[in-house]
Amino acid sequence: MAGHSWGAELALRYASRHQDRTTAVAYIAGVGAGNGFREAFAAELDRRLGPTRSSGAAVNMTANRELWADRESEDLRLAAARITCPVTMPFGADDPRPWTAADSLLAAIPNASRIVLDDAGHAPWAERPAQTRRVIIDALRPALHGALGSAVIQAVERDLLQQQPGRGGHRDGHQRADDA
Repeated sequence: MAGHSWGAELALRYASRHQDRTTAVAYIAGVGAGNGFREAFAAELDRRLGPTRSSGAAVNMTANRELWADRESEDLRLAAARITCPVTMPFGADDPRPWTAADSLLAAIPNASRIVLDDAGHAPWAERPAQTRRVIIDALRPALHGALGSAVIQAVERDLLQQQPGRGGHRDGHQRADDA
């Protein structure tokens, strides 16, 4: 199971409720539990774009309110604590939604690891495609072995080897993702 941003939270909630159907999760650039990211997010947007910026995108405010209300119906940290499969949390170091907002989730999930990709923001697959693909494939490897077999994994790995090596990153602030 893989999800990005809001979808990352949905992936965790699914894994929590359907442990028998989930063998691994890639929680890609999620916003963490609660609303702790909002203040840092607003400050980073102001720093990057200025306080009088235009959003550049229309937002369905009714849907937005309903999604946030649903999000608050169950503490994500409690749901995360029930997850039995490995969870990998890739983030872009330059994401305006700070990756540190997921610290409480990282602590709550019994088998979780975080990888922070240098020179990437909220869409790491667009900014660091080869490295992000490697992180996701490694994260979902248990599911790939079970569902797709080793031939598919070998083909993906051959494709990765042919690409340019990444420019670095770190796991939990200590190890470069290229060295992982």
